Amino acid sequence: MIAVRKAIYDIERMNMATGEIFNDGSYILYINGTYRGDDEIGNLMHDFSCSDPDDMINKELADRTRYFKETEEGVEAVCKVMEDMREEAKKEEHIDTTLNNIKNLMETLKLSVDQAMDALKIPMSERNIFLDRL
Repeated sequence: MIAVRKAIYDIERMNMATGEIFNDGSYILYINGTYRGDDEIGNLMHDFSCSDPDDMINKELADRTRYFKETEEGVEAVCKVMEDMREEAKKEEHIDTTLNNIKNLMETLKLSVDQAMDALKIPMSERNIFLDRL
């Protein structure tokens, strides 16, 4: 296969057994992050790879990047987003761990889902979180 170095690739999902296009309504665009053509996409990919806003081509993107990297307000905003992401990841990890514990109790001790959640002392107000994912 010859490597094509395009900026954008239209991707179609295909049924590999029949070779037919899988028309599920999804539309996938692959943007080649290594593309560096002399056009808008090439300039954007260049700017996305820059750690220093002064090296960027697009002034608006450089200014916004500079705000988030070099001003107290911008740095605080980024830190807040990162902290929110960490908290969300912790919640998801707790949910995943609890789901595994529920499943293990059900399988090993042959408990019902309610009995497993009782054994784990899961409050009634939180049970739908787990029931929706089982």
